[in-house]
Amino acid sequence: MILNDLGIEALHRAKLIIGIDNEQETFWKIIYKSLNKEYKHKSDNLLVLIKDDLDLKTDIIVIEYQDLNNKNSLEIIKELFIELGLEVQDYNNEEPYYQLDFSKYHQDNLSNSFHDNQRNFEQHLYKYCKEQSQERNFLSLLDKYTHNNKAIENNVLDVDYQSIVEQFVKDNFEFDIDNVLDKTIDYQTIYDTNKLEIDFEKIKGQREYDSLLYFNKLDEIRDYIKSLKKEEQSEASNTPEKPPKPIIENPETEKPSLPKIRGRKGGRGGTYNPNGDRDKENKGKKAEKNVVQTLKKEFGEDNVDWVNDDTLGYDIKYKNNQGIWKYVEVKVYSNSKFFLSKNEKRFAEENKDNYEIFLVTDEEINKLTNIDFYDRNRFLLEANDYVVYYGRRK
Repeated sequence: MILNDLGIEALHRAKLIIGIDNEQETFWKIIYKSLNKEYKHKSDNLLVLIKDDLDLKTDIIVIEYQDLNNKNSLEIIKELFIELGLEVQDYNNEEPYYQLDFSKYHQDNLSNSFHDNQRNFEQHLYKYCKEQSQERNFLSLLDKYTHNNKAIENNVLDVDYQSIVEQFVKDNFEFDIDNVLDKTIDYQTIYDTNKLEIDFEKIKGQREYDSLLYFNKLDEIRDYIKSLKKEEQSEASNTPEKPPKPIIENPETEKPSLPKIRGRKGGRGGTYNPNGDRDKENKGKKAEKNVVQTLKKEFGEDNVDWVNDDTLGYDIKYKNNQGIWKYVEVKVYSNSKFFLSKNEKRFAEENKDNYEIFLVTDEEINKLTNIDFYDRNRFLLEANDYVVYYGRRK
């Protein structure tokens, strides 16, 4: 779409050059053509004449003709098209320069509908997890609902958002939300109360055990914490204490490149290791712990917050010496690459000025600031979610 490439002001200048600078008149000429009606109106009192001619109930005066794709304009255009019996495609087939795009409009409305249904969904999910012994999966299932990726085609005009939400739940969960439960559970209070009964720092970031706090499963959590403490005691007795790793800010880089892909017959090969994911998670947690310890030593305990929530897009917040809170994503760095989720990339781009990536190796911590993933001299992205190659000079 040309609008997305140029922007509204540049598009307006382009239209002046090719002689279609009156967006209002252009819009209505296309409408008349789509209706197979002759357009014979002059610019003076144009909207009044058109409203009378087409006997319109829609308030066409409030349409912003230089920005048809903003939410307010699309609301009125939707009402207008329904009244006239037109489809979005009828208009877009006639207008190559500034097509109507309802995709973001629908996506925003659908997102609002998911939010509107969330409390009801959470109650049904809580009931389901309790009845089906799925308490450990409460938060992961909730994430599945929260991070839905439902999309709506651009050319659709009238959408039943509530039906889409209900169908999404039916397709992805073993229950539906077309009714409201008579009895509601204040599971947040249960969580807050149980959190005070255990050493929460030990399970922080462990989604399964965090989920159990909502269901009074304290014995399982305590058993897990005991096993962790035994492991820590064993490690402490066998391993001398190491000083915090040094932080190197924006180390020298060389232009990254993708690895060569060697030919291979058949599938990927190899044997699946069921402990692989857990090993990666443990390495990630140790890396985060190293960064937290280093930051606390530099900025103080009260100025460092280890959030450990995968939905946020960062791992740690800390307040620097200028009193500014920084967001930190911690990555284990090996083979000149690290892995970045779509959510983490989105958060990084939205909070560019205060976002940092800490790459942890066996020897040191590399702190990256002023991050621009499209800077080919520093990064190379491979969408898988994203494999990011960062050319740190060795």
